[in-house]
Amino acid sequence: MAATSTSPVCFSALYFMNMRGDVLLERTYRDDVTRTMATAFKTEIINGREHHSRNSTSTGLQTPVVNLGACTFMYKRVQNVYIVAVTRANANAVMAFSFIDALVELLKQYFGKVTEHSLKQNFVVVYELLDEILDFGFPQITSAAVLQSFITQKAVRQSLGGKNGETSSYHAAAKAKEVSMQVTGAVQWRSPGLVYKKNEVYLDIVESISVLISPSGSVLRSSATGVIQMKCFLSGMPELTIGLNDRLGM
Repeated sequence: MAATSTSPVCFSALYFMNMRGDVLLERTYRDDVTRTMATAFKTEIINGREHHSRNSTSTGLQTPVVNLGACTFMYKRVQNVYIVAVTRANANAVMAFSFIDALVELLKQYFGKVTEHSLKQNFVVVYELLDEILDFGFPQITSAAVLQSFITQKAVRQSLGGKNGETSSYHAAAKAKEVSMQVTGAVQWRSPGLVYKKNEVYLDIVESISVLISPSGSVLRSSATGVIQMKCFLSGMPELTIGLNDRLGM
């Protein structure tokens, strides 16, 4: 029998639901799920949690990963909102929750607090972000510094104290950058406009050898590991091909 492999994060749909189970916002990325998945989550998880807490002396805690039929629900509660990711694939749960945490931080950067009220006030911004950070269910850029440079929709920001009405725009620069360039070339780990007098790249190969030897002198176990450390002085965002030998290139 073939072994089951774990695929990268691959969401079929993403739901924002309130404590009653009503869908506030949703985005479907694949056609293998329908809106009935939100109803299933409401019935089995939200209503089931309330029923369990009323009829049991235990805490009623449930795992954040639940399998219902052929679908897997991975969810997180933030304030009075459930963020629910649905997938039919055997996705990496750790990567999925890392993405959900990054999504929450991104929304906080835009409008302060993630609540039912703030999502309703900023649904246009949220839908624009959902279109950019996920492509066919696969996570893309989640850096606020990059996304704010080409998603220019104004947001109604909530302060930490819960007061509403502070309108803020994350595109206050006089000249907007070209959207096409940002989408195709912007990354959060490299500042734009880098210029060096000489274009140079330095590579260091660091190897370590571990050997376990018995008292008699025979080798019980041995292993060798290594890393390639790079120091880059290249202007802009060039394409770079590095060849370790005639047959191996990166």
